[in-house]
Amino acid sequence: MPWTFPHRFRPTVTTGRKRASGHLQRTHSPSVPGGGGSPWPELGDLLAAHFDVPIGFTGTAVGSTKVEQWADANNVLNERLTKAMEVFGQGRARAVLWHQGESDASTPAQDYADDLNSLIAQSRTAAQTDIPWGVALVTNQAGQQIVINGDPLVFEGANTDTLGSEYRIGVHFNESGLNAHAALWFDPVTGWIAGTADPDVNADGVIDVADLGLVGGQWSTPGRLMLNADINFDGVIDIADLALVGGGWSTSAGPSSEGAASVPLPGGLSVASGVIVLVLCSGRGTWRAGGAPQDTSN
Repeated sequence: MPWTFPHRFRPTVTTGRKRASGHLQRTHSPSVPGGGGSPWPELGDLLAAHFDVPIGFTGTAVGSTKVEQWADANNVLNERLTKAMEVFGQGRARAVLWHQGESDASTPAQDYADDLNSLIAQSRTAAQTDIPWGVALVTNQAGQQIVINGDPLVFEGANTDTLGSEYRIGVHFNESGLNAHAALWFDPVTGWIAGTADPDVNADGVIDVADLGLVGGQWSTPGRLMLNADINFDGVIDIADLALVGGGWSTSAGPSSEGAASVPLPGGLSVASGVIVLVLCSGRGTWRAGGAPQDTSN
């Protein structure tokens, strides 16, 4: 079934930008000093080359914000994320990527963790599923680690505190910094996806004969764009994918905290229509006309 999105929450494919109509077209990553920039187009290119499927992002970032603002159900920031979750929940998005922390440099770690855990819980209620989160390590690493260590469906994201002055203009990343930021997300995201293969190929919420038919119909091929049956993303549909369907037969799809606890980067949802969609949430971003995130570097 084709997806329909309200205009403000249509996905921004990482190798493209939104036109006024809401359609997508290819463009280069905006990363000129003083003109804004983003690591996500570069990350999208890396992921698309690795998985050989389209990669989509939708951004909810707002600059110079604190986690307590996002956790406040009466705050417009909270609404930005929960509304996006209503659109991209129920298996339509792979994860929320959270990159925030500078504004919470003086926030006690436990307070930070409590607020972020509250926000995660609210996002999952809105999504109607336990959507995984990737949490970057930024400034308030103690609070972020509490969340990562306490939730099997939260994985550790990029540690951008490792990027020194040569990657920055002031506190913001320069072009090299944006590219390095993207690279720091690559291993966490690919490791988590590979560790949480979901055999619900058609994303209908149950693993059954329909998924088996999709595996059989694409046997010994690299898969196809729509409803790709390469469940484990190894480049070919074979007995390994068949075994994943058999192992999950007649069960509900989606992430499981029990199974996730045994893999390095836990959590995962189905890939609907062969597109991996990631929801971006950040405490620093400069927004331009059209709603695309232009500077979510810190």
